[in-house]
Amino acid sequence: MQLLRNITTIGFLLISPMAIADFEVSPAEMQVCKVREGRSADDLNAFFLQANRWFETLGEFDWWMATPHYRRPNEYAWDFLMMGFWPNFDEQMKGLSAFYTTPEGRQIATEYSQVLDCAGTVHFNTIRVREEKRPKDFNQGFGHMFDCVMNEGKTPQDVAATFQKWNQYLDAKKIDHNVTALFPRTGDDQMSPGAFKFLWGGLFGNVAETLAFLTQDEAQTTWANIIGESFSCEAYDRGYFFQKVSQ
Repeated sequence: MQLLRNITTIGFLLISPMAIADFEVSPAEMQVCKVREGRSADDLNAFFLQANRWFETLGEFDWWMATPHYRRPNEYAWDFLMMGFWPNFDEQMKGLSAFYTTPEGRQIATEYSQVLDCAGTVHFNTIRVREEKRPKDFNQGFGHMFDCVMNEGKTPQDVAATFQKWNQYLDAKKIDHNVTALFPRTGDDQMSPGAFKFLWGGLFGNVAETLAFLTQDEAQTTWANIIGESFSCEAYDRGYFFQKVSQ
């Protein structure tokens, strides 16, 4: 989903795969999108089907649509997020090169722009904080995304240490859900220095169990005490229905 945008480097945070001990770091991209006027869901689905045939030639690439579960009046000027995840940086560079330089890739880009109006491309370095036990055919789920910022003087390494403590707490409570941190690499130059996104969720049953757990006073107090060491997050979390687009 790396699209027809000129990417501007914000450069405040560059994480190499070796920078975050004990966590795997991989690349991802995200855009905010809306269906163009006069286009329909059928047009969008037809494009996804065509694009997937081409993406399959690139190798492993997970492509997701995230639709807000609810929104405040006039909160969003877009319909959904498009999010793409690569297994590693080599595969991302191969995919980007094919997308921008081959006739097939440029055709996909043209048709994408004819169906969708997308903006705000942000390239992320992602840290998979916690793995959820999922079936192989997992293709939809529910999650929450928080906007967070590191405390002054803190680094991604400090955030990683905090994640480890939170994981240990969840392990002790036998809570299972997926957690991913997304650190901007290039893209939106309006983001504050040290900002990142914190995404958790997954299987509907696990999300329901986790929400019930996190509403408890002990869990809320523990969360606040642990993350307060290195970062803070907004109080309002955005819920999304996630649907896998890639086959």
